[in-house]
Amino acid sequence: MKEAALFIPALWEYVSPLGPFPIRLRLKWPSFYCATGAQTLSFVAYGGISLNLVLYLTRMLDKNNASAANDVTDWIGTMYATSLLGAFLADAYLGRLWTCVLYQVLFTVGFALLSLSVSPTNTDASSYQKPSSGRALLFFSALYIVALGHGSFQPISLTYGADQFDVPGDKTTFFNLYLGLTNFGMVISSTVIAYFENNGSWALGFWMCTVAAVISFLILLAGVPISQQYRPGGNFLSRIAQVVVAAFLKCRVAAPSNSNELYEIPHDISAIRGSRKILHSENFRWLDKAAVITGNDVLQTNLSDRWRLCTVTQVEEVKCVCRLLPFWVCAVFFNAILLQMSTLFTEQGDMMDNHFGTFRIPPASMNLFNVLTVTLASPIYSWIVAPCIRWYRRDGKDITSLQRMGVGLVVSMVAMSVAALVEMKRLRQEAKQESQEIPVSMSIFWLVPQYVLQGFAQVLFVCGHMDFNYSQSPDAMRSFGSCLALSSLAVGSFLSTLLVSIVTDLTIQGGNVGWIPEDLNQGHLDYFYWLLVGVLGCTLFAFLICAHWYTYIQVENWQLDDSEEQ
Repeated sequence: MKEAALFIPALWEYVSPLGPFPIRLRLKWPSFYCATGAQTLSFVAYGGISLNLVLYLTRMLDKNNASAANDVTDWIGTMYATSLLGAFLADAYLGRLWTCVLYQVLFTVGFALLSLSVSPTNTDASSYQKPSSGRALLFFSALYIVALGHGSFQPISLTYGADQFDVPGDKTTFFNLYLGLTNFGMVISSTVIAYFENNGSWALGFWMCTVAAVISFLILLAGVPISQQYRPGGNFLSRIAQVVVAAFLKCRVAAPSNSNELYEIPHDISAIRGSRKILHSENFRWLDKAAVITGNDVLQTNLSDRWRLCTVTQVEEVKCVCRLLPFWVCAVFFNAILLQMSTLFTEQGDMMDNHFGTFRIPPASMNLFNVLTVTLASPIYSWIVAPCIRWYRRDGKDITSLQRMGVGLVVSMVAMSVAALVEMKRLRQEAKQESQEIPVSMSIFWLVPQYVLQGFAQVLFVCGHMDFNYSQSPDAMRSFGSCLALSSLAVGSFLSTLLVSIVTDLTIQGGNVGWIPEDLNQGHLDYFYWLLVGVLGCTLFAFLICAHWYTYIQVENWQLDDSEEQ
């Protein structure tokens, strides 16, 4: 009875002569392969566009550098903003599976239109003629259709894939493999597809992305008949608003000390579709007033007006969101510093000797060490490290997602410390070079340790954060929880820009060149790196306080994932 209220039967169960199967007998791993395969190929397609988009705008559409950079920033911002809409539709009305299918259709159509907007005859900048206004309009329209499709598909497919499992260890394995496989998809796009695009074969590169998107969609469809999905729970934004309004209307009513006196429907099944009942927690007690039964509730509405009286489960949904927000702020700071790999790490490498024999290594290509680390470390953690931890602890349990996040913050601090030490050594060596004491600069391969360490930090913190948000979100709001985890990357990018701008403005006062000048040999990038270590230290301190006082979600007759290890 509870399973029928919580899950929608898989399509193959409707035609099975045996009828609906118990959850434990459903096909978990085949549907997992379909979800991760579709996600990997979607990142191959996405990376083929995003990595070289600024080059296409400047070379083929005659955009200047500033205009092209703003267009790319606006496009990425739109992509992350639309993810909130997709998460809302998935949790509230369509369900995660069919929302994935819908947005993957948009994603595939967008790439087809994008490829059609590129002329197949002119392949390089010397022979390329500026496209007509109609073709340019088609290009930008298709570009934003891709943003709408990918931005919403990414967090929903993450939740949909984790929904296929009931054992916490399997979910953790899924999140680790998700991060590794998506990075693997970016490796393919940054090598194979980017090679053709950089050589002027833009039409071929875009059509390769379109083929990857089509195959991704077909793989996703192959998993539809065997996939398990939670029932959509209705408009969670209105449920949150109802709790706030009801608590405000009863602001003068005292919340009872006994939680059993708070209102909850007597049935075994929650009043919210696709969600289990959530047990009462002691924090944010002022929200409990929304579930206090008064005489007016009985006389005027017969306990049916949710704008005046909410169930304990509905109140706990709001509490869950409130408890997730402090960790979201910590993730914003982590991602803001992580994004230095694509900016300051690259500028640092540009000041170093990038020769490998007769080959010159582009400084931006050093990011490949980070991508490969994430790609390899994700399955290694799931299949080697986690079993060793469970063996060592003798209780069959891995470390919790919060513990992984904490270790990830520590590893990121070590990575930035290494980056600062390398920059200090580079500045000393550049000073000796100017005085003719040594003939050459430091090799760019000195940057490998900081890229690799940040890769390990990503596997620990990002996977832990995705796992944490999924397990600690209510059943009917898990797409929103995944979207919240991924949105920290978008906000972190704005914070990263803000940090650099503030430090630059403060350090150039008094006629100084500042810490991050045009010529890094005249500045002190190492000081900025040490500042980021301090920011990470403060973030870690705040994280430990929040983790110490955190109350895990508990549901009736079940415990969700990490709550067993409280």
